[in-house]
Amino acid sequence: MLSEIYTRFTWTSLLGYGWDAIIICTLARKNPLHTPLAALFIAYLRTGASVMARYTDVTLEIVQITQGIIILLVVAEQFLSGTKHKIIAREAKAALKEEEGVA
Repeated sequence: MLSEIYTRFTWTSLLGYGWDAIIICTLARKNPLHTPLAALFIAYLRTGASVMARYTDVTLEIVQITQGIIILLVVAEQFLSGTKHKIIAREAKAALKEEEGVA
């Protein structure tokens, strides 16, 4: 009898909420105060995509490509700012060692 209950419901597809959460967290830069804004931005993008697909010949994939480019730019900016910080810290340490050697 229990086996009948479990065979009635089958997963047809996954919703992908985990990937959406990763995208929103990346856009919000791990700041809880920015999370609602990032979520509204993604929702606005996707809703606009479906409206645009209905009324024009533009497909939903264009918005997915745009979303990917936005994510790529945000992640690249975060990565490069961390790298820039490391370079500045390395140069500051070298300047301090140089000053200690001169003085």
